[in-house]
Amino acid sequence: MADVITQHDIGGYGTLRTLSAISSAVAGGAGNGAQVSGIVFDRLVFGVSGLPGSVVAGIVFASTLSAGDTLSIAYQIQTSPDGSTWTPLATANSAVVATGPTGGGAVNGQLNVPLDLTGSARYLQVKYTPTLSAASTDTAETVAVGFFAGFPVLPAPL
Repeated sequence: MADVITQHDIGGYGTLRTLSAISSAVAGGAGNGAQVSGIVFDRLVFGVSGLPGSVVAGIVFASTLSAGDTLSIAYQIQTSPDGSTWTPLATANSAVVATGPTGGGAVNGQLNVPLDLTGSARYLQVKYTPTLSAASTDTAETVAVGFFAGFPVLPAPL
């Protein structure tokens, strides 16, 4: 195996996976303040490369916010040995992740949660709740993703 140089081949150290479907929220309407349950992710999907030792779970958002209005996100990342009995790995109450600019407009970004998976079980699931502060007009699209790393062999699987 050739040497992996961090600055040029970060993909050799980990792999990015989708952890939820794309979700929509409308202020005062559908999806606002509603929990999004991500997929039940089986870490054995990486096969012979072994279980990853860490993940940066990210909740990526694209929103349109009126001036001063906010998007907040609460989350819980869970682990399970069987895909049905869950134990929290990380939890956070709702916190503001975006505020509408002067005059309103698009605000994009992500909420990142780095986790050590040493000792965690086979399955992972991200649950999160996007909440828009406005009564109407504001919108948000969200999706959970994970960058898995810390594999016993390099390069990481795709």
